Amino acid sequence: MGEASNAFAGRTRIAANDGTIPAPHIYTALAVDGSPRYGHLVVTNAEEARAAVLLARANGYAFIKVYNTLSADAFAALTAAGREFVIPLVGHTVTAMGGLDRQLAAGQLLVAHAEEFIYSHFFAPDFDSGQSVPPTAPSLARSRW
Repeated sequence: MGEASNAFAGRTRIAANDGTIPAPHIYTALAVDGSPRYGHLVVTNAEEARAAVLLARANGYAFIKVYNTLSADAFAALTAAGREFVIPLVGHTVTAMGGLDRQLAAGQLLVAHAEEFIYSHFFAPDFDSGQSVPPTAPSLARSRW
């Protein structure tokens, strides 16, 4: 679970995972981004990336969930710290990485949503197909849910 509250991650997850309450096993992810826009933990450099991974580890998070506006340097530092402390990266397309293929090659374990492949593969930042996403596509997609 990405974006789980601290109370959920710190109490409910523990109670579920140790059998105190009947529930499935819960895995949580600490959400990180390069901008405070969506309320995630902001990581802008290698020092903050390492601190985020240590914070996740200390609080029982199973993963780091990356979001779109991380810098390539912050992503690389999260990957390195994640390897060191065995906290894998999962998440979204990081625009600065130039595509999911690069993120997966760098060590991201999982892609959060199938549409991320559309954003980064079919309309990759460095690929000019002569086509663009229709301006109404995001609102059309949202209306279907």
